[in-house]
Parts: sequence; C-alpha cells; structure tokens
Amino acid sequence: YMYYILGDWSKMSKSEQQRSNLFYIYIAVVVCFALLTVVNLILHSTIFFTASKNLHNQMVWKILRAPMHFYDENTVGTIVTKFTKDIKALDEFIPQLGFIMLRYGTQL
Repeated sequence: YMYYILGDWSKMSKSEQQRSNLFYIYIAVVVCFALLTVVNLILHSTIFFTASKNLHNQMVWKILRAPMHFYDENTVGTIVTKFTKDIKALDEFIPQLGFIMLRYGTQL
C-alpha cells in the first residue's frame, strides 16, 4: 500500500504533487507505524520482564522449600550453576518466543 501511494505521488507533476494529500498521508502512516513500534517494544519489554521475574521468584521459592535430602545430594555450587543456567535460558527464550508469536499473530 505504501508503495502504491508513493508511486502515484511520484508520477504526478510538480503542481499536482503540491495540491495532493498523498504525501501527507504517507508521512502520517509512517509516523503511526513508528509510534506503534515504540509502544509494542515498551509493552513487550514490560511483559517479558514481569514473566521472567515471576519465574525467578517461583524457582527461588521451590529451592528454598526443597526437602533436606535435596541439599544433601547437591552442593551449593551445583544448585547455583543450574539455577543460573535455567534463568539465562528463560531470559533468552521468552522474548524470542514472544516476538515469534507476535510476528505470526499479526500475519493472520
């Protein structure tokens, strides 16, 4: 659609271009897309941060409430390493999954 607007506008003579509103429509659409992109980024960053924080809190809660034999079988270093790897995987996976879902969701 954007190429159609610019194509028609560029085929007009200079005087027709000055009288036409196609260029202003094009600029308005570009500005709207830019604003929607910023809103989308802020919204998704907030959602991903909240999801990551909630998962982190749940993991901490589960580890603190684990039975004593769990701590007897695993050293502190092992627990911290596994916890860190899991959090890193979640922090990398959740935003990627969200952006994939958004991209395919908007193509419907």
